[in-house]
Amino acid sequence: MGILIGVAALSGCIEKKEGVTEKPGGQQQTEKEPGVLTPEVTAKTMTGFGMVRPLSWAVYTDGSGVITMVNNGGAIIALTNASGDCTFTLPADTSISTGEVFQITASGCSTGSADDAYDIDVTLKYSKKIAGMTERHSSTGKIKGPYEEK
Repeated sequence: MGILIGVAALSGCIEKKEGVTEKPGGQQQTEKEPGVLTPEVTAKTMTGFGMVRPLSWAVYTDGSGVITMVNNGGAIIALTNASGDCTFTLPADTSISTGEVFQITASGCSTGSADDAYDIDVTLKYSKKIAGMTERHSSTGKIKGPYEEK
């Protein structure tokens, strides 16, 4: 019984508060205030990717963006293509050493207002040589976060 009361008390701490306001014409509108489980700010997260992965990124309200990435692959890689939900441009130097950080730029992404959430798929294709043999790889994932002003 003590556990049940504790759970009930805890659930009261994390539920969103609801208020009812009256709109012109007598209509009622329910409004929810952000609570513990519904933060006001969208967090930046990434999922997926492989040995070549984002360190940081920004997507702007105008649909442009930048992704700072790192090669954790253990060998020099040659970037060959970047694709996804935006048009991506590779850096001028596409030969990336182990541990090296580089940026790809984006244009044509979806647009939104500052602090609205985006969810963008990214695929980076590259090759590397191991013992003189070329291997082709891709690193695919999603970046999420709030649109930012430039």
